[in-house]
Amino acid sequence: MATIKFGYSPTHPSEVLKDEMEYRKISQRKLAKQMGVSYKALNDLLNARRMLQP
Repeated sequence: MATIKFGYSPTHPSEVLKDEMEYRKISQRKLAKQMGVSYKALNDLLNARRMLQP
Protein backbone atom coordinates (compact mmCIF):
# COMPACT_ATOMS: atom_id res chain seq x y z
CA MET A 1 0.00 0.00 0.00
CA ALA A 2 1.35 3.43 -0.90
CA THR A 3 2.26 5.88 1.81
CA ILE A 4 1.51 9.54 1.23
CA LYS A 5 2.95 12.64 2.80
CA PHE A 6 2.95 12.90 6.61
CA GLY A 7 2.95 9.09 7.07
CA TYR A 8 -0.71 8.43 6.29
CA SER A 9 -1.73 5.41 4.21
CA PRO A 10 -4.76 5.63 1.92
CA THR A 11 -7.74 3.44 2.79
CA HIS A 12 -8.36 0.62 0.32
CA PRO A 13 -11.88 0.86 -1.19
CA SER A 14 -12.63 -2.66 0.06
CA GLU A 15 -12.32 -1.49 3.67
CA VAL A 16 -14.90 1.24 3.08
CA LEU A 17 -17.22 -1.25 1.38
CA LYS A 18 -16.83 -3.79 4.21
CA ASP A 19 -17.73 -1.10 6.76
CA GLU A 20 -20.85 -0.15 4.76
CA MET A 21 -21.90 -3.78 4.42
CA GLU A 22 -21.58 -4.29 8.16
CA TYR A 23 -23.46 -1.07 8.94
CA ARG A 24 -26.28 -1.95 6.55
CA LYS A 25 -26.26 -5.64 7.56
CA ILE A 26 -26.06 -6.84 3.97
CA SER A 27 -24.37 -10.08 2.91
CA GLN A 28 -21.79 -10.40 0.16
CA ARG A 29 -24.17 -12.53 -1.87
CA LYS A 30 -27.00 -10.01 -1.64
CA LEU A 31 -24.73 -7.08 -2.50
CA ALA A 32 -23.18 -8.94 -5.43
CA LYS A 33 -26.65 -9.69 -6.80
CA GLN A 34 -27.76 -6.05 -6.38
CA MET A 35 -24.58 -4.82 -8.09
CA GLY A 36 -24.92 -7.30 -10.95
CA VAL A 37 -21.52 -8.89 -10.32
CA SER A 38 -20.57 -12.42 -9.35
CA TYR A 39 -20.06 -13.36 -5.72
CA LYS A 40 -16.45 -14.30 -6.56
CA ALA A 41 -15.72 -10.91 -8.13
CA LEU A 42 -17.06 -9.09 -5.06
CA ASN A 43 -15.24 -11.46 -2.70
CA ASP A 44 -11.97 -10.89 -4.58
CA LEU A 45 -12.51 -7.13 -4.35
CA LEU A 46 -13.24 -7.29 -0.61
CA ASN A 47 -10.09 -9.34 -0.05
CA ALA A 48 -7.92 -6.97 -2.15
CA ARG A 49 -7.28 -9.61 -4.83
CA ARG A 50 -9.06 -7.52 -7.49
CA MET A 51 -8.87 -3.83 -8.32
CA LEU A 52 -11.90 -1.56 -8.40
CA GLN A 53 -12.75 -0.76 -12.03
CA PRO A 54 -14.66 2.32 -13.19
